[in-house]
Amino acid sequence: MERVSNGYEGHRRRSAFAVLVALLSICHSALVVAADGAPKQPVQLILDFDMESDCDDAGALAMAHILADRGECDILAVLSCSRHQWTVPCIDAINTYYGRPDLPIGQVAKGVDQDSKYTRYIAEHFPNDCTRETAIEAVRLQRQLLAKAADGSIVFVTLGYLTNQRDLLASGPDDISPLSGRELILKKVNRLVSMGSRYPADTAEPNVPWGNFRPDPESAITVAKSWPTLIHFTGGGDFAMRCGCGDRLHETPEANPVRRVYELFFAGKSKSTRQHSADQIAIWVAVRGVEPFFRTVTEGHNEIDQYGRNAWKASPDNPLHQYTSDFADGVDPAKASEAFNSLMNQPPKSAAAQPAGR
Repeated sequence: MERVSNGYEGHRRRSAFAVLVALLSICHSALVVAADGAPKQPVQLILDFDMESDCDDAGALAMAHILADRGECDILAVLSCSRHQWTVPCIDAINTYYGRPDLPIGQVAKGVDQDSKYTRYIAEHFPNDCTRETAIEAVRLQRQLLAKAADGSIVFVTLGYLTNQRDLLASGPDDISPLSGRELILKKVNRLVSMGSRYPADTAEPNVPWGNFRPDPESAITVAKSWPTLIHFTGGGDFAMRCGCGDRLHETPEANPVRRVYELFFAGKSKSTRQHSADQIAIWVAVRGVEPFFRTVTEGHNEIDQYGRNAWKASPDNPLHQYTSDFADGVDPAKASEAFNSLMNQPPKSAAAQPAGR
């Protein structure tokens, strides 16, 4: 349950904390340094979204853009692992709002197509110019990006089905690179951060296609078994709900498509737009690591069955598998919520942010 402070003192404490977060954020963006004092290189991200069934995808993409504005990461491309007609233009509308209208977007060749409460509205009411048909085929885009990347530099963040990564693994040499997909991954990728599913186990009934593993279990199984670099899984469920966010998006301009995504998702269900932070957690871990909020389990492996249900097994140990689905000792989850909200509510750095409606 969300912790709520009442009265003037509670308001003053929240206001003071918000000011502190803002000041720390300004200092952090002014100089990003590594632990040894040397300038920290931006994390090179390839992001992959389903961007249809839930609203946290939009919040996570907003976070990634703000972290890029601060020099903490470079967004090389955004992939759609969904075949939903309006997912790509919705992604493009958010990219455009954050001043990156020409960011490459990759479309999965064959995959899951689920309905959405918000994508069509965003596509039709906010500026964008990329469609499912004009987007680059996802495997080709991934291979192009990996071929020209520095060795060991790429961080994949998958916030949806693992279809694109399965297809990349299966790809062979072509005009882009003489290396197979697996060889490219091994040479160019640092790690994969995968949001999915619940830990230590998904115990729900089979044949219920929710989440990121169940709609395409074959891909989840293949990637978990065959991806040749570190996979850092992050969890959802109660863990992600305890640090939920999005409830302050009403403070942002109406021109913000992410605010509208949350409003449409909750329309008729709740006056609050507070949703779990499953995808936001994965972005945070990919760019900033687990500190100061989370902890990581490194022993064991993630086993996924034919229905896409996962369970963390203590043995045998797979050194390429680890997961985050709990808070560090002494951490108040509300502080993680505040950090996520603060990033999501930041305005775009670029003056090219577009007005809403057309």
